[in-house]
Amino acid sequence: MTKTILSFFFLAILAATSTFAQGPLDGYFKGKKILDLAVSAGFQTASTYTGAKGPFPYARTLPMASIFAEYGLNKRFDVIVTLPFISNKFQDIGAYAKIKMLDKQISGRTFTLASGLGFSAPTNNYNTEIKNAIGQRATQFHGHLIAQSNLSSNFTFQLQGAYHYALDPVPSSITASGKLIYTYKKWYLDAWYEYQKGQGDISYQGTVPYTSFRQFF
Repeated sequence: MTKTILSFFFLAILAATSTFAQGPLDGYFKGKKILDLAVSAGFQTASTYTGAKGPFPYARTLPMASIFAEYGLNKRFDVIVTLPFISNKFQDIGAYAKIKMLDKQISGRTFTLASGLGFSAPTNNYNTEIKNAIGQRATQFHGHLIAQSNLSSNFTFQLQGAYHYALDPVPSSITASGKLIYTYKKWYLDAWYEYQKGQGDISYQGTVPYTSFRQFF
């Protein structure tokens, strides 16, 4: 019988031009016939942004929610689906698969190496040119490499790199991230940093001119 874990939590999701916050993949695997389902909600607010000419006032508040589901086909292979709901519309749905390539004990610590492939696409023709837009209405293909190791009984460290190939006119991009994870009984906490570099050639100046938000690097 399929085991289901259903959790509801509140999470402030950071806006990114071509990826979800932290990405949908990690080094944990669910196990055979186990489903993990989560619903999150939060908001983002800001009064100032920084453009090529320096800071400028630009106020916005962005409510959002998201559905996340991960299912283990076996102990080494998981499939994942994500669907965000932002500014009263569903936006880019994502479907991913990850496989555990290596699971070893090194100096008494568990080390996991995994790879992942994914696809994301817009669910509707949402407006990308308004201040509450998030995402670039991009169709993308994703490739991930994930390394994860426990530092102690409660702490785990994860490194991840990814390439996101986007169809024109949205630029492709690379991301790299590091995450420190703490777990205790039913509690999960993490601190993370992610770097993203787009491959486009248009920078937002703080005012017009720009061609389209979908072309920013």
